[in-house]
Amino acid sequence: MSMALPVPVQAQSADQQWDWCKGDNPDLSIGVPNATFVLVRQEIDFMRELHWPSEVVIGTALAELGRTSYTLLQAVFEGEVCAAAGRAIMVMLDAKTRRPLALTPDAIARLDPWRYRGPKAQ
Repeated sequence: MSMALPVPVQAQSADQQWDWCKGDNPDLSIGVPNATFVLVRQEIDFMRELHWPSEVVIGTALAELGRTSYTLLQAVFEGEVCAAAGRAIMVMLDAKTRRPLALTPDAIARLDPWRYRGPKAQ
């Protein structure tokens, strides 16, 4: 399959913009002082090319919570058609030692509203 150029994403509303993307925020709004998240694994299945110009919608949901990590599901849609889907695993690290930290109740509370509530995958 050929790789198409990425298509820019337009936010549907101001409420969907991530505040931590604006300015200098060292904890990435995870609410845990001296901690950060790092991407440790990412899988993407490309199912359809996207072409410029086009509008896409990206859906993101929390799939699993582990002791020090969480897994996100993402899908890219052009209209009603899913063009790509993937999984990403993020681990919480101590910002100084770079060692994994257990997810705190505050971090879990910030992640929980994004939990996937749809049908089980086949």
